[in-house]
Amino acid sequence: MDAGSCNGCEIENAAAFRPVYDAEAYGPRLVAPPWHADMALLTGPVTRNMGQPLRRTEAAMAEPRLVIAVGDCAPAVHPYQARAARRRVSGTGITPGWR
Repeated sequence: MDAGSCNGCEIENAAAFRPVYDAEAYGPRLVAPPWHADMALLTGPVTRNMGQPLRRTEAAMAEPRLVIAVGDCAPAVHPYQARAARRRVSGTGITPGWR
């Protein structure tokens, strides 16, 4: 789920599924509809405007739900002064970094 990021994290995620690293060989798959997903990666600053769409996407996912906020934008207030992802999406894990 892209909440308005700079696309740095999306480039890293896409690279993991390219032939060089081939993450799909180890089990994970990229799927578009949330009802087919077991886990969602959240990138970008989670602003007030993105709160409701993110909650709807999370609600469409099957149980058990797992949302992981990656990068510097989603889990933290820095750099865009957005609110933390934990306040916007309920089942969130945090993976900081990816600068």
